[in-house]
Amino acid sequence: MQSELGRALLAQHGYDPDDPLTFLVLDGDRCLTQSDAWIHLVAAAGGGWRLIHAARVIPRVLRDSVYRLVARNRYRWLGRRSTCYNAHTNMDPNSAPSDPHASQASGKERPLSLTGGDKH
Repeated sequence: MQSELGRALLAQHGYDPDDPLTFLVLDGDRCLTQSDAWIHLVAAAGGGWRLIHAARVIPRVLRDSVYRLVARNRYRWLGRRSTCYNAHTNMDPNSAPSDPHASQASGKERPLSLTGGDKH
């Protein structure tokens, strides 16, 4: 995790900020990790992406095993960038937005996701 805010949130929830397999989604009172976090974020895109909720019928232990396999091998399979992907070009990639919901035109809250260990 690059930002101090992200590192603090991961530590606050009991996760190692330097662990590359750490993936934490905070959405209101919910704290989700690994495959549950990924499913939650994909479904939050709305539309047909909500169908991903059907993946929850697969036992979590199996989903999380696949998640960890992909997480461990993602750079080997997909390559590595020297910079982070960032849809907001006017935002510093090392800091969280002051109001994570301000850019949301639909009025729906966006979950906050944190990924550990990706120091570029």
